[in-house]
Amino acid sequence: MTPPEGSSKGRRPDLLKTLVAFFQDGARDGLKVGPDTPLLEWGILDSVRVIELAGLLRAEAGYHLDAASLKKENFKDARAIARLVESGGRPARRKEA
Repeated sequence: MTPPEGSSKGRRPDLLKTLVAFFQDGARDGLKVGPDTPLLEWGILDSVRVIELAGLLRAEAGYHLDAASLKKENFKDARAIARLVESGGRPARRKEA
């Protein structure tokens, strides 16, 4: 099976949509969040949301982002986070039964 057109191998096509919804849920009333909304500048992504985001990325995309990935440019907007997960994350370890 080949990946959908415009996607990279292993890419979750709905990851960007999931990220936008995650940030929209935490945004102030009336604030519309899109793929390019400046998350840090607008105060949408703070330390608590980073922890929640880490859990979301692990659960939804199977990725764990290491400390080296925690750079401001990687979290400027949902699109940057999706790129980071798709290219710079590493698969989450699964617990063996």
